[in-house]
Amino acid sequence: MRITINNDSVCLGNDHVIKMEGFPDIYREFCEYAITNEKISTAEVEEEGADILKNGLDDVQRVNDFVRSVFKWGGKTG
Repeated sequence: MRITINNDSVCLGNDHVIKMEGFPDIYREFCEYAITNEKISTAEVEEEGADILKNGLDDVQRVNDFVRSVFKWGGKTG
């Protein structure tokens, strides 16, 4: 999916546009979701991703687990 960032919006693909002014509400919704569900640290996800890139993508299970943690981190943000 192509992501285009403009001065006032982010376009995901051709159909989904998020206005920059909407990001605080999206972030607030994510934080509320994280509080009521299993909280996943952004730093932990980023560190895992960096370590995977550093050590290569050969461990398919580890990459699969990482991708799932990214989805879980993202919650219901779409």
